[in-house]
Amino acid sequence: MDEIERVLTRFEDADEEVRWKAVVEAESLHDKRVLEALLLRLHDRVPAVRTRAAQALRSRRDDRVPEAIRPLLMDVHPEVRVGACQALSWYYYREVLDALLERLHDREPEVRAAAAEALHSYYSYRALQGLIAALRDDHAEVRGAAAEALSNFRRPEVVEPLIAVMENDSAVTTRLKAIETLGYVVEAREMTFWDYVFPERDGVGRLLDLIEDEDEDIAEAALEALARIGDERALKPVVGLACNWDREFVRRLPAAAALSAFHDRQVVPVLIAMLQDPEPLLRPWAARCLSDLCDPASLPVLDALANDEPDELGKTAAKAAQHIRYELSWQTLEELQGHMATGDYRERRRALQCLGEIDTPEARELILQALTDALELNDTLLFCDAAKWLANAGEARALPRLTHAAEFWTEHKVPGLVSESEDAANYLRRKLNGDAQPPYESTVDSIFSTDDSLDDEPEDEP
Repeated sequence: MDEIERVLTRFEDADEEVRWKAVVEAESLHDKRVLEALLLRLHDRVPAVRTRAAQALRSRRDDRVPEAIRPLLMDVHPEVRVGACQALSWYYYREVLDALLERLHDREPEVRAAAAEALHSYYSYRALQGLIAALRDDHAEVRGAAAEALSNFRRPEVVEPLIAVMENDSAVTTRLKAIETLGYVVEAREMTFWDYVFPERDGVGRLLDLIEDEDEDIAEAALEALARIGDERALKPVVGLACNWDREFVRRLPAAAALSAFHDRQVVPVLIAMLQDPEPLLRPWAARCLSDLCDPASLPVLDALANDEPDELGKTAAKAAQHIRYELSWQTLEELQGHMATGDYRERRRALQCLGEIDTPEARELILQALTDALELNDTLLFCDAAKWLANAGEARALPRLTHAAEFWTEHKVPGLVSESEDAANYLRRKLNGDAQPPYESTVDSIFSTDDSLDDEPEDEP
């Protein structure tokens, strides 16, 4: 009897604990017979077994699974309804959306919270409205789950409701989740007239009001959110807090850690000065931030610290200097050529992008060579990147190489890359003939392209 047959036998055991353990074991077994058995366990008389069966099915890509789990959303036992919500969060089925929205009004708060968490996966206008309404739930657990789920909806209409939760909610944990989500949904931009008229909609301004909050956790979360947003308006207040020697260490540290997120040259001299800060625990943080910013101006002082300081600061400074030099190596042709020759596929793609930004005759030669090398390396992503760049650049020397590439991919039976080669060559021919056309997009870009609009958004809504 093999392992699968043994587990299937235990599925029918009279002991509920044996059946529960069998369901747990079955989660890692990907077999059609196991799938059928798990679907049957959704009707088990024991709530714990039904719940575990739903969770075991969540990673199974079978169209029957969400429809089979959906009835459990109406189960009389709250733990089963919670498990069904958690399982359905792994899917995106519009037929299930209505059932999850109904669970936002469940009599049990843990079920409402689980439904809010599940709606994170449903990029729908109705899901968005349901989650915004859940921010006013009577239970903090539900409000927190809704605030966290809204991080997937980077839409302007979620900002004001989240600000209201951030400022007025009675539970600190819920406020913290609202602040964290604002760090994802608010975008860095210039102040507008409407920001002055309606300051309650200005996420950056409201977050800045909290960096001196009496609650340390709230202040730290606001700093982290501002760092994630990267709005220039936050730069001076954050620098002022980080460099205020009169403030306690626990207040200054989050501000210092946030500075590296602001990719502004004004930050570099501030961080260099902080390497001599009276608070010794802040100095390594300044070195780490300089490492993130990768400004060559910080190398002399980091090298000096690496040579003169034997403690943690010296070690951190040495690592920071090493990292900066590595990042700077992507700016010279010689180093880029080395990355193209010896780097892994991620480094080769990054080197190609840097060469495109340089766009000198020497850089073009390296991109042309990369197109040829990609065939030998069987690096499909590098090939598509090089073909796209050369087509858009109108590089005539790429034509014979693209023609050869089409023959190569035909011989190796990769039809997608045959089309890529032919499409790039045809685009390049039209461009060389002077035909006006939009920028060329490779098939790789089309695979990963996304649409920011909600799937059921009314046309008259903002």
